[in-house]
Amino acid sequence: MIRHPSGERVRAVTRACDLDLALLSRYRLMPAKDDGLFLRFGGLDDASLRAGIKTLLAAARRVGV
Repeated sequence: MIRHPSGERVRAVTRACDLDLALLSRYRLMPAKDDGLFLRFGGLDDASLRAGIKTLLAAARRVGV
């Protein structure tokens, strides 16, 4: 799980990224200003994990996180 104090930035990264990302806010009962991601990586090989990390970091850089 990765958390960030700015929920809007987290949501901006998910919009800028073509990965299937699970927002922490979808699992909350009460709204909050922060947000995060559940990183689901079961069954992926090393090459797929590395490619996913690069994709996520590139999206974060594009939105200025």
